[in-house]
Amino acid sequence: MNNEQTEAIKANRNGLILSPIAGKGGCGKTTFLAYLIAQLPPSIKPRVYDFEEGGTTGLSRYCPESKKLKLHKDSDVQRSDLDRLIDDFDDDPDGLAIVDLPANSGFEFLRWITAVPWLEIAERGIEIMMFASATDDSDSLRLSLPWVEALQTKVKYILVENQCLGSTFQQWKFSKQGISFTEIYKPTIVRFPKIPAEWAIVLENQGKTIFDPLHGVPGFPKLGTMDRSRVDRLRAAVRSELRPVLSLLERQVVVK
Repeated sequence: MNNEQTEAIKANRNGLILSPIAGKGGCGKTTFLAYLIAQLPPSIKPRVYDFEEGGTTGLSRYCPESKKLKLHKDSDVQRSDLDRLIDDFDDDPDGLAIVDLPANSGFEFLRWITAVPWLEIAERGIEIMMFASATDDSDSLRLSLPWVEALQTKVKYILVENQCLGSTFQQWKFSKQGISFTEIYKPTIVRFPKIPAEWAIVLENQGKTIFDPLHGVPGFPKLGTMDRSRVDRLRAAVRSELRPVLSLLERQVVVK
């Protein structure tokens, strides 16, 4: 692909798929997506795909309009529901597709995404952005590396440092692999603030975020004057950390 083709493709950017790097469960992938969706400008109306099968987990808990799909095929010749992530751009060629994946779905999704016709989707102006949710658990890096090795520069990366589940992120910041990832791929860094555990559990169970009206949320503690101030500061901190990602989305997606 020559420079003129590359610039023409960049000028034609109008669609984006945002997906987690699937791996270990419980590292905050769904929570990050829920908060990001809550802060999208009204002009961006995402298509939300939830591949968490059954139960009350997954992004559809926060977004009832999510499309509930199956990650696993019944046979090798059957079309995968994952194909809809690309095919739905045929009917709606621009916009934002947000994907939530279940824990331990890495192999299935990685096998699918490495088979994506990259040149074709680039010519159509579709870009893919992947995010990793970093914690202090060394597995959060170890399980992400195969994705980075397979996808390399085909996608853009976001690294979410989940303050609820970590404070040092040593593997990501100080290991050879973590340093190499940051230096080569230059991910957008989001330092997701820590939400008090007594709030986070209730919000998660009720499918709410800190941006929702909290008065009347079942089980949410009554807020005094200082608590309301804490909520305001937390909301401001989350908005500040999400701003670089929101800017990336707004530059990529055709605003309707």
